[in-house]
Amino acid sequence: VGIPVIFDIDYRPYSWPSAEVASEVLSRAGEESDMIVGNDEEFGFMAGDFKKGLNKARDLASSGNRLIIYKMGEEGAITLYNNEEIRTSIFPTTAVKPNGAGDSFMAGLLSSIAAGFDLKTSVIRGSACASIVVSLPGCAPAMPREEQLNDFIKNNPMKEV
Repeated sequence: VGIPVIFDIDYRPYSWPSAEVASEVLSRAGEESDMIVGNDEEFGFMAGDFKKGLNKARDLASSGNRLIIYKMGEEGAITLYNNEEIRTSIFPTTAVKPNGAGDSFMAGLLSSIAAGFDLKTSVIRGSACASIVVSLPGCAPAMPREEQLNDFIKNNPMKEV
C-alpha cells in the first residue's frame, strides 16, 4: 500500500522468552523494514556479535535501499542511506533522567523528515529533542515545541566527535 515500515529496535531482554528468539524475530523485522533505528548494542545483537553492529547496519542499508539510523550514545549517530554515511554529533546536556530520550529522538527525527528537512538536519533535530527531554522533568510535557527546538539548536553547539 506504499506505507513505509519504520522499525525502532528497542531491544529489551525481559520482553522475550530467549535471546535466540529475539534475535531471529528482530532480524526478520529488520529485513522487512524501510527504516531501522537502533543503537550499537541493538544492531550488534541482531548481528549475533556485539562487535559487528555497524557491519549489520551497513548490510541492512545496502540491501533493499533502507534508511538506517545507527545511534552511538555520546559518540553521536551514523545515518546510512543510498550508499552514504552521514555522521552527526550530540548536544551536551545535563540529564535529570534517561526516560524519553529514544521516543523524543524518534519524534524529532520523523516529524522533521515529514516536514521536508534533509536527513542530516532531521537527525540533528531528533538529537536536540532528546537532549531537551532528558534535561527536564516528565516526558511528554518536556517535548519541545518548534520555536523551543529551533532556539535550542541555535544556542547550543553540538559536541565535537
